[in-house]
Amino acid sequence: MLWKKKRVMPQWEHIGEYYRGKRVYLLNGFIDHEYKLRGVDIPRFDRKDNVWAVNGLWALVPQVSLGFEMHDLGGPSYDALGGMKDFYIEDALKNAKIPVFMPREVPGFVNVLEYPLSRVMKYHGLRAPYFGESLNYCIAFAAMFGVRELVLITGNYPKEVAGERASTEFWCGVAKGRGIRLTKEGNLFRADKWEDFYKPNQYGYRV
Repeated sequence: MLWKKKRVMPQWEHIGEYYRGKRVYLLNGFIDHEYKLRGVDIPRFDRKDNVWAVNGLWALVPQVSLGFEMHDLGGPSYDALGGMKDFYIEDALKNAKIPVFMPREVPGFVNVLEYPLSRVMKYHGLRAPYFGESLNYCIAFAAMFGVRELVLITGNYPKEVAGERASTEFWCGVAKGRGIRLTKEGNLFRADKWEDFYKPNQYGYRV
């Protein structure tokens, strides 16, 4: 008889499988230089809710169970934190109490996992990456593992970040095509005032 070795899943795959078939809340905002929450209003979560967050929000929202810090350590986004940079790296990343995905592993940061970018791209059939903001990596990961519902807590996208909004709506379309229910807030999936052409959300038709 030929014996097959038991397959051991990598950590990122084990995490993804845990959320398969579940509702996941995605928090998309940031912590400012005063270590205060900006860009999103936090709803009241139940302890059983599955909450993912980007940009260190887990340091302020204890219900978060999975983090995404999709900026290479030492990149320009950290310099933008000013005097809070060292504190942010130490408190939100190195001492995180939850798994945190980053572009690559960081020595000494035990809870940091490398985001499985090549596997995600292969699963979704991408020849070139299209990720315009951190939230895109969350949605792509969730879609790969078949979560049941994504609740996007994003706030409004201003005109100045149209590229981020476009890439997020692309990944929402991918998730929808995978059969994932989407619940959203803000101005995703609808035309803003400057986008109207005859009838809002229905190009070319007159009311």
